[in-house]
Amino acid sequence: MDVNEIKVFLSCSSRQQDKPINELVQTICRGIGINCINVARGYEELPPEKAREYINESSALLAIVSRRDTLSETDFAMPAAVREEIAMAYFGNKPLRLIIEEGVRMDGFVQNYGTALQFRKPDILTMDFIYKITATLYELRMQLDRRLDEVYEFYTEYSNYVSELRGRGPEDFIWAQSVTKKLCFTQPCKRPLKVNCWATLSMQIPENANSIEIELYYENGSKPFTLEKTITRQTPSVVDMSITINPQPSENDYIVYTTRFKSKYLMPIYAEDIRSPSILTIHDQKFDCFDGFVPIQPTRWLKAQYRFPREYGLSKDTVQFFVGSYTTTVDHIVETEIKRAKLKADAFGGDLVFDLEVESPWLRHMYGIAWNVPSKG
Repeated sequence: MDVNEIKVFLSCSSRQQDKPINELVQTICRGIGINCINVARGYEELPPEKAREYINESSALLAIVSRRDTLSETDFAMPAAVREEIAMAYFGNKPLRLIIEEGVRMDGFVQNYGTALQFRKPDILTMDFIYKITATLYELRMQLDRRLDEVYEFYTEYSNYVSELRGRGPEDFIWAQSVTKKLCFTQPCKRPLKVNCWATLSMQIPENANSIEIELYYENGSKPFTLEKTITRQTPSVVDMSITINPQPSENDYIVYTTRFKSKYLMPIYAEDIRSPSILTIHDQKFDCFDGFVPIQPTRWLKAQYRFPREYGLSKDTVQFFVGSYTTTVDHIVETEIKRAKLKADAFGGDLVFDLEVESPWLRHMYGIAWNVPSKG
C-alpha cells in the first residue's frame, strides 16, 4: 500500500548530461513517498501555461538547477525554464527546495526563494552527497506532512492497535488485527473516513483463498452515530474501504469505533509463504517479516500490542521493536523515535506479548516489530 504519497513538481534540465542527477533525485523521492511530476517524458521543458497548471496541483516545487549558458570561466546561467518555474512556485506560495550545481549564478534566488543544497556532478554518487540529498528531501517530506495536517477536520485522541497470530489447531494459524480509535472533531466533517488493511510482504496466495474478513463496530460517541462502510477492494491480503458517519459530526463531537480484520494472508506464517523477500535491517540484525501500525492522522496516543501463541515457536530475543518511515515499505529506521517509545516484551502462559506505547507518533511512520518467519519443517 502507498501511504498518502505527496505530489511535488520537479523542475530540471532536459539535457543528457543532467540525467544522472535528475534520476538520483527522482529515485530517492519515490522511496520516501514523494511523487515527482513533469518527468514522464524525459524531462522535457513544458510550456509555461502547462508548468503553471502542474505547479498549482503540487504541494511543493523541487528544482535541480544545472549549468546552462557560460557567463565566465566560473559562472554559469541556469536554464530559463527552471528560472521561470521557480518564480511561479514562489509567487504561488509553494514550498521550495533548490539543488544547485556549483558555479550557477542564482542572482538572489537562494536568499529569496528557499533552502538550497549545492552539488558537483563528479560527486553525486558519493556517500556524503547521497546522505545530504536524502536528508534534504526527507526534511521536505516532513515539512509537507506538517502542512497537510492542517487540513484535517479532526484529530485522533488515541489509537489502540492489536495484531495477533491465533492458533486454530496444530500448524493451523490465522492473523487477526484490530484498531480502536477515538476521533475528536475540530470542525464539521463532510468526508468519509479512509480505512485500509494490507499485507506488508508479497506472499504465495492460493487462487481460491478467502478474502479478509471485515468487522466494524460503533463503540460510543458524543451522540448516537451510525457507521456505514463502503468497500472498494477486498482480497485475501488487502482491504480498502471508507466509513461514512451519520449524522455528520460537528465541531466538538467525538466518536469511538473499532475495525477488525482476519486473514491467513495478512503476513506470512511460514518462510515458504514468502513470494518476494523484503529484508529489514535493525541494529545490524536482518529480519524477513515485520508488522506495525502507521498513523495517517494527527494522533495524541498510540498503543500497539503484538501477540504470538506458544506453539508458533518464537522467543522474546528473536523479535525486535522498531520505528521506521513508511511508504510502500519501511524506508529507514528512526533510532530517536524508538528510544522515545515505551516498549515491553513479556510471556503469558508461554504466549509472547509485545507492547508499544508512544505519545504523538509521527505520521506515516510504522511502529512495530520484526522477526524471522519459521519454516514449516
